[in-house]
Amino acid sequence: MAFEIERKFLVSGDAWRGLAEPLRIRQGYVATKDGKTVRVRIVGDKAFLTLKDHAVGLVRHEFEYPIPVEDAETILNTMCGNLVEKNRCRVPAKEPGLVWEVDEYFGANAPLVTAEIELPDEKTVVELPGWIDHEVTDDHRYKNNNLAEHPFSEWCERKETKMKKLVVLVALVAAMAAKADYWMTFCKTPGGQQYSQVGYVKPDADGFVTINVGPLTVVVYKTQVWYQKMPGEAPM
Repeated sequence: MAFEIERKFLVSGDAWRGLAEPLRIRQGYVATKDGKTVRVRIVGDKAFLTLKDHAVGLVRHEFEYPIPVEDAETILNTMCGNLVEKNRCRVPAKEPGLVWEVDEYFGANAPLVTAEIELPDEKTVVELPGWIDHEVTDDHRYKNNNLAEHPFSEWCERKETKMKKLVVLVALVAAMAAKADYWMTFCKTPGGQQYSQVGYVKPDADGFVTINVGPLTVVVYKTQVWYQKMPGEAPM
Protein backbone atom coordinates (compact mmCIF):
# COMPACT_ATOMS: atom_id res chain seq x y z
CA MET A 1 0.00 0.00 0.00
CA ALA A 2 1.39 3.42 -1.02
CA PHE A 3 1.59 6.32 1.41
CA GLU A 4 2.73 9.92 1.02
CA ILE A 5 4.26 11.67 4.06
CA GLU A 6 5.12 15.20 3.10
CA ARG A 7 5.82 18.68 4.49
CA LYS A 8 5.48 21.89 2.50
CA PHE A 9 7.13 25.29 2.94
CA LEU A 10 7.30 28.66 1.28
CA VAL A 11 10.62 29.64 -0.28
CA SER A 12 12.35 32.97 0.25
CA GLY A 13 14.99 34.48 -2.00
CA ASP A 14 16.93 32.94 -4.89
CA ALA A 15 19.67 30.95 -3.14
CA TRP A 16 18.03 27.69 -4.28
CA ARG A 17 18.44 28.56 -7.94
CA GLY A 18 21.21 26.73 -9.71
CA LEU A 19 21.24 23.84 -7.22
CA ALA A 20 19.46 21.56 -9.70
CA GLU A 21 18.17 21.60 -13.26
CA PRO A 22 14.47 22.58 -13.50
CA LEU A 23 11.93 20.18 -14.96
CA ARG A 24 8.68 21.51 -16.44
CA ILE A 25 5.40 20.23 -14.99
CA ARG A 26 1.82 20.69 -16.22
CA GLN A 27 -1.01 19.24 -14.20
CA GLY A 28 -4.77 19.38 -13.78
CA TYR A 29 -7.49 17.79 -11.70
CA VAL A 30 -10.22 15.55 -13.05
CA ALA A 31 -11.93 15.45 -9.66
CA THR A 32 -11.49 16.90 -6.15
CA LYS A 33 -13.71 16.25 -3.15
CA ASP A 34 -13.15 16.38 0.61
CA GLY A 35 -9.38 16.45 0.22
CA LYS A 36 -9.36 13.56 -2.26
CA THR A 37 -8.00 14.23 -5.74
CA VAL A 38 -7.61 12.62 -9.15
CA ARG A 39 -4.69 14.33 -10.88
CA VAL A 40 -3.13 14.13 -14.33
CA ARG A 41 0.43 15.39 -14.63
CA ILE A 42 2.92 15.72 -17.48
CA VAL A 43 6.54 15.82 -16.31
CA GLY A 44 8.96 16.38 -19.16
CA ASP A 45 8.28 13.57 -21.63
CA LYS A 46 6.33 11.39 -19.16
CA ALA A 47 2.78 11.46 -17.82
CA PHE A 48 1.04 10.09 -14.74
CA LEU A 49 -2.42 9.55 -13.30
CA THR A 50 -2.38 10.00 -9.51
CA LEU A 51 -5.08 9.35 -6.91
CA LYS A 52 -4.68 10.85 -3.45
CA ASP A 53 -6.76 10.38 -0.31
CA HIS A 54 -7.33 13.12 2.27
CA ALA A 55 -4.45 13.55 4.71
CA VAL A 56 -4.47 12.37 8.30
CA GLY A 57 -1.72 14.42 9.89
CA LEU A 58 1.13 14.28 7.39
CA VAL A 59 0.07 10.92 5.94
CA ARG A 60 -2.25 10.02 3.08
CA HIS A 61 -2.71 7.25 0.55
CA GLU A 62 -1.26 7.92 -2.89
CA PHE A 63 -1.50 5.73 -5.98
CA GLU A 64 0.32 6.76 -9.17
CA TYR A 65 0.26 5.13 -12.60
CA PRO A 66 2.12 6.03 -15.82
CA ILE A 67 -0.11 6.86 -18.79
CA PRO A 68 0.64 7.85 -22.41
CA VAL A 69 1.54 11.52 -22.81
CA GLU A 70 -1.02 11.84 -25.63
CA ASP A 71 -3.77 10.63 -23.29
CA ALA A 72 -2.62 13.03 -20.59
CA GLU A 73 -2.71 15.97 -23.04
CA THR A 74 -6.26 15.07 -24.04
CA ILE A 75 -7.40 14.75 -20.43
CA LEU A 76 -5.79 18.08 -19.47
CA ASN A 77 -7.39 19.85 -22.42
CA THR A 78 -10.88 18.36 -22.14
CA MET A 79 -11.54 17.08 -18.61
CA CYS A 80 -9.67 19.50 -16.32
CA GLY A 81 -10.30 23.11 -15.42
CA ASN A 82 -7.46 25.54 -14.80
CA LEU A 83 -4.03 23.95 -15.08
CA VAL A 84 -1.09 24.39 -12.73
CA GLU A 85 2.22 24.99 -14.49
CA LYS A 86 5.56 25.07 -12.70
CA ASN A 87 9.25 24.25 -12.86
CA ARG A 88 10.52 21.75 -10.30
CA CYS A 89 14.09 21.53 -9.02
CA ARG A 90 15.04 18.45 -7.02
CA VAL A 91 17.62 19.63 -4.49
CA PRO A 92 19.29 16.96 -2.30
CA ALA A 93 18.65 17.46 1.42
CA LYS A 94 21.42 17.14 4.00
CA GLU A 95 19.74 13.97 5.26
CA PRO A 96 20.76 10.95 3.11
CA GLY A 97 18.11 9.86 0.65
CA LEU A 98 15.85 12.90 1.12
CA VAL A 99 15.17 15.51 -1.56
CA TRP A 100 13.70 19.01 -1.53
CA GLU A 101 11.33 19.55 -4.44
CA VAL A 102 11.31 23.29 -5.15
CA ASP A 103 8.40 24.41 -7.33
CA GLU A 104 8.39 27.76 -9.11
CA TYR A 105 4.88 28.49 -10.38
CA PHE A 106 3.91 30.30 -13.56
CA GLY A 107 0.82 31.94 -15.01
CA ALA A 108 -1.85 32.90 -12.51
CA ASN A 109 0.16 31.33 -9.66
CA ALA A 110 3.32 33.40 -10.20
CA PRO A 111 5.43 34.43 -8.35
CA LEU A 112 4.76 31.66 -5.81
CA VAL A 113 7.68 29.35 -4.94
CA THR A 114 7.22 26.39 -2.57
CA ALA A 115 9.36 23.48 -1.38
CA GLU A 116 8.17 20.01 -0.42
CA ILE A 117 10.04 17.19 1.21
CA GLU A 118 8.77 13.61 1.34
CA LEU A 119 9.64 11.80 4.56
CA PRO A 120 10.00 8.12 5.50
CA ASP A 121 7.83 8.71 8.60
CA GLU A 122 6.10 11.52 10.48
CA LYS A 123 8.80 11.74 13.15
CA THR A 124 11.66 12.38 10.73
CA VAL A 125 13.49 15.62 11.54
CA VAL A 126 15.07 17.56 8.68
CA GLU A 127 17.43 20.52 8.65
CA LEU A 128 15.82 23.44 6.86
CA PRO A 129 17.95 25.19 4.21
CA GLY A 130 18.45 28.94 4.56
CA TRP A 131 16.10 29.62 1.64
CA ILE A 132 13.15 27.99 3.41
CA ASP A 133 10.64 30.48 4.81
CA HIS A 134 7.76 29.12 6.93
CA GLU A 135 5.77 25.91 6.83
CA VAL A 136 2.40 25.73 5.04
CA THR A 137 1.74 22.00 5.23
CA ASP A 138 -1.63 22.54 6.94
CA ASP A 139 -2.62 25.58 4.87
CA HIS A 140 -5.00 24.24 2.23
CA ARG A 141 -4.58 27.37 0.09
CA TYR A 142 -1.15 26.14 -1.01
CA LYS A 143 -2.32 22.71 -2.11
CA ASN A 144 -2.03 22.34 -5.86
CA ASN A 145 -5.68 21.43 -6.38
CA ASN A 146 -6.64 24.69 -4.65
CA LEU A 147 -4.10 26.65 -6.71
CA ALA A 148 -5.81 25.32 -9.82
CA GLU A 149 -9.20 26.60 -8.67
CA HIS A 150 -8.03 29.68 -6.72
CA PRO A 151 -4.72 30.92 -8.18
CA PHE A 152 -2.16 32.56 -5.92
CA SER A 153 -2.36 35.88 -7.79
CA GLU A 154 -5.99 36.26 -6.67
CA TRP A 155 -4.97 36.13 -3.02
CA CYS A 156 -2.27 38.77 -3.60
CA GLU A 157 -4.79 41.12 -5.15
CA ARG A 158 -7.23 40.66 -2.27
CA LYS A 159 -4.45 41.04 0.32
CA GLU A 160 -3.10 44.18 -1.38
CA THR A 161 -6.60 45.68 -1.54
CA LYS A 162 -7.10 45.05 2.18
CA MET A 163 -3.72 46.66 2.90
CA LYS A 164 -4.63 49.75 0.89
CA LYS A 165 -7.94 50.10 2.73
CA LEU A 166 -6.11 49.77 6.05
CA VAL A 167 -3.68 52.52 5.05
CA VAL A 168 -6.54 54.86 4.22
CA LEU A 169 -8.34 54.03 7.47
CA VAL A 170 -5.21 54.61 9.57
CA ALA A 171 -4.58 57.93 7.83
CA LEU A 172 -8.14 59.06 8.50
CA VAL A 173 -8.01 58.10 12.19
CA ALA A 174 -4.65 59.82 12.60
CA ALA A 175 -5.94 62.90 10.87
CA MET A 176 -8.89 63.13 13.22
CA ALA A 177 -6.62 62.68 16.25
CA ALA A 178 -4.14 65.27 14.99
CA LYS A 179 -6.90 67.84 14.47
CA ALA A 180 -5.75 68.60 10.97
CA ASP A 181 -3.32 71.08 9.58
CA TYR A 182 -2.64 69.83 6.08
CA TRP A 183 -5.10 68.58 3.52
CA MET A 184 -3.88 65.27 2.09
CA THR A 185 -5.12 65.26 -1.50
CA PHE A 186 -4.40 61.63 -2.26
CA CYS A 187 -3.13 58.36 -0.85
CA LYS A 188 -0.47 56.82 -3.09
CA THR A 189 0.49 53.13 -2.96
CA PRO A 190 3.51 51.38 -4.52
CA GLY A 191 1.17 50.05 -7.21
CA GLY A 192 0.32 53.60 -8.27
CA GLN A 193 -3.32 53.60 -7.15
CA GLN A 194 -4.67 56.78 -5.59
CA TYR A 195 -7.48 57.65 -3.21
CA SER A 196 -8.72 61.22 -3.35
CA GLN A 197 -9.63 63.39 -0.34
CA VAL A 198 -8.35 61.06 2.35
CA GLY A 199 -8.43 63.65 5.12
CA TYR A 200 -6.28 65.97 7.21
CA VAL A 201 -2.84 65.25 8.62
CA LYS A 202 -0.58 67.18 10.94
CA PRO A 203 3.17 66.88 10.18
CA ASP A 204 6.09 67.19 12.55
CA ALA A 205 8.73 69.93 12.29
CA ASP A 206 10.27 68.22 9.26
CA GLY A 207 6.94 67.83 7.49
CA PHE A 208 6.46 64.11 8.18
CA VAL A 209 3.74 62.14 9.95
CA THR A 210 4.63 58.51 10.77
CA ILE A 211 1.91 56.15 12.00
CA ASN A 212 2.68 52.64 13.28
CA VAL A 213 -0.04 50.01 13.47
CA GLY A 214 1.37 46.58 14.37
CA PRO A 215 3.73 45.57 11.52
CA LEU A 216 2.45 48.37 9.29
CA THR A 217 4.12 51.78 8.97
CA VAL A 218 2.37 54.68 7.25
CA VAL A 219 4.53 57.66 6.34
CA VAL A 220 2.87 60.89 5.28
CA TYR A 221 4.77 63.81 3.77
CA LYS A 222 2.80 66.91 2.87
CA THR A 223 0.30 65.73 0.25
CA GLN A 224 1.51 62.18 -0.24
CA VAL A 225 1.36 59.01 1.83
CA TRP A 226 3.34 55.80 1.44
CA TYR A 227 2.96 52.49 3.21
CA GLN A 228 5.46 49.75 3.90
CA LYS A 229 5.19 46.35 5.54
CA MET A 230 8.14 46.57 7.93
CA PRO A 231 8.79 49.51 10.26
CA GLY A 232 12.15 51.21 9.87
CA GLU A 233 12.44 50.84 6.09
CA ALA A 234 12.58 53.83 3.78
CA PRO A 235 9.22 55.05 2.45
CA MET A 236 8.20 53.62 -0.90
